[in-house]
Amino acid sequence: MSKRRQKPSETVNKSRQVKAPDRNRYPIGFIGAGILIVSVAIYFVSSRSNQETKLRRLIDLYSKSSQFASVEKTWKELAFVKPDSIKPEDQLSWATAALRADHPGAALGVLEAWKKTNPDKPDGWLLILDLARILGSSDMMMENTNEILKINSVNRYTPVLLASTLGLLTDLDQLEVRKRLNKWSASELESPLARAYLLLRYAENPLPEDPPRDLRIEQARVLASRYPDSIAVFTALIETLFNGGYYQEALEVLDKWPLEHRSGTAYHRLQGRRLQDVEGKHRDAVGEYQEALKFMPHDWKTRYRLARALAASGKTEESRNEARRMSEIRESLDPIQLGELLKSALPKGRSPEPDRLVGLLKKIGLNPLADAWIQWESDQKIFNRRK
Repeated sequence: MSKRRQKPSETVNKSRQVKAPDRNRYPIGFIGAGILIVSVAIYFVSSRSNQETKLRRLIDLYSKSSQFASVEKTWKELAFVKPDSIKPEDQLSWATAALRADHPGAALGVLEAWKKTNPDKPDGWLLILDLARILGSSDMMMENTNEILKINSVNRYTPVLLASTLGLLTDLDQLEVRKRLNKWSASELESPLARAYLLLRYAENPLPEDPPRDLRIEQARVLASRYPDSIAVFTALIETLFNGGYYQEALEVLDKWPLEHRSGTAYHRLQGRRLQDVEGKHRDAVGEYQEALKFMPHDWKTRYRLARALAASGKTEESRNEARRMSEIRESLDPIQLGELLKSALPKGRSPEPDRLVGLLKKIGLNPLADAWIQWESDQKIFNRRK
């Protein structure tokens, strides 16, 4: 019996039947699960949005009632819940609240993050400079001033130039600053910042009212044991040990200085003291002091040590020149003489008249800052002609 030949249409139909999707491979439950996942995602996003609104309302409420610690805490919570929602202006509000809550370490951390996102606005720089001045950190002040001078939208802003200039040339009342740092230390136990700079002030500018030396050394040791990665704590401990005569312990701590921070000014200064005062390697100390002065040319104390190291190295003429330079800078920064100059250059209630100030800045080696004031004055003349 011959086999019946299939019609072409039957072959096509069978082919289509074979290729047709099996509905059992895509059960309704799978589709339902997909819908559920999408629904959960939408709910999660909506929930986060609602939570952000709630937290921002709390921040506004706490701010109006001056509950600054609660403001800071709520900003931190919002940054954890929805980090992408934190804008540069939020960071400044957060840092301001932290400062008013007497938490300088938290404020500085937020401001350092702000610098990476919105450094061309002056308000954040004013907070940073104010904090650096209270801490008494000339290195921090110099570092931030150098950054400011590279940003045209900031370095011509009068309050920023004033804050940088006064911060580099003058210091606040020692007793008032100690009082503030003590308050900060007691309020922010989780950060070593205020305590470290208080110990540094004790070491660099001792006053009769300060705690006994042995107590300060013990405080510095305890702080270093709790915060072994803090450069401020390292510096405070080494300076305190040097001034107390604990040279061997100071060297042991200096040897632990993190490698990535050994290009900093503080390390070069301390290494210079080690080479000069402990190991008697005066020629090597000269190089360390010179490196520090590249960053901080108006640091007359380091220039004094450099002059001593040069003399001990047999470089008499260079030592005399450096001693002369040190004397000029020290006299220029004498509080009485400097105060009279600043009164004429930066009169209260009137626009600055920086001609004499520019001369002083160039005399002590702060040429970039002097150039910024020259540019500022030029801008003012152009502005006045347009009025």
